[in-house]
Amino acid sequence: MAELLICETLKLRRGRLFQIAAATAIVFPLIFALFMVQENDTFANEMTVCYQFTGYLVQIPLLCVLAAQLFFSEQDSGALKNLLVIPVPRGALVGAKLLLLLVFSVCYSLAGYAVTAVVSLALSLPMEEMGLHLLLSLGTGAPFFAAAMPCMTLVVWLNKSYIISVIVTFFYTIASNLCVFMISVPMQPVGLNADTLLPLAMIQRWIYQFFSVKGEESVAFYEAFRPGFVSTPVCFGVLGAEAMLCVALMMLSCRRQEV
Repeated sequence: MAELLICETLKLRRGRLFQIAAATAIVFPLIFALFMVQENDTFANEMTVCYQFTGYLVQIPLLCVLAAQLFFSEQDSGALKNLLVIPVPRGALVGAKLLLLLVFSVCYSLAGYAVTAVVSLALSLPMEEMGLHLLLSLGTGAPFFAAAMPCMTLVVWLNKSYIISVIVTFFYTIASNLCVFMISVPMQPVGLNADTLLPLAMIQRWIYQFFSVKGEESVAFYEAFRPGFVSTPVCFGVLGAEAMLCVALMMLSCRRQEV
């Protein structure tokens, strides 16, 4: 697995798309931090913006597009036939690709933290709750990866071209973010419902409790939303179960394609 992971990393690094994706890890947090800063802002407020905009609007679709590149670059170039000659199970190849995307997601979240911290220091903002948000940035990499997994699974299952995969990613991102922005309060209890099973809704229920809010409307929404908060074990447990289901479907798809 280690050798496969290294090979996938080297292959991804050579792509122009990865270079663009890596650049956005710095550019977008920088833009959001600079242009959405408000009077009496703090580092904690800036991190709230980073999670909501960089994570939801940029990080998840990037993971889906990078997944499409990883899964279809060999197929579109014809290299997949050569790979299948090597005695390496398709399942191991899929596992290496997913592990690489998880590592990328964690690094992307940490990059957002680092950029936001530098900007906040440059603007002389109060550096509140730096330790908390370092842990949150480290922890959000896995949930954002899990939120992208349903789209990745659909891409692999359809087994179509890279272009089709990008189109699927586009519509998945729009639908997911609409679900988050249309969240109503009070939310349904944890169970078999949309507020629990939709990945971005679950992430919102977990991470929002750590947000720094100000203003009457924001505080009022926070208090109304509070009964819907979920603990870290619940959030990671639900998203982890969904991610494992997605992995199982991917492996099943790979075995179907090998037959």
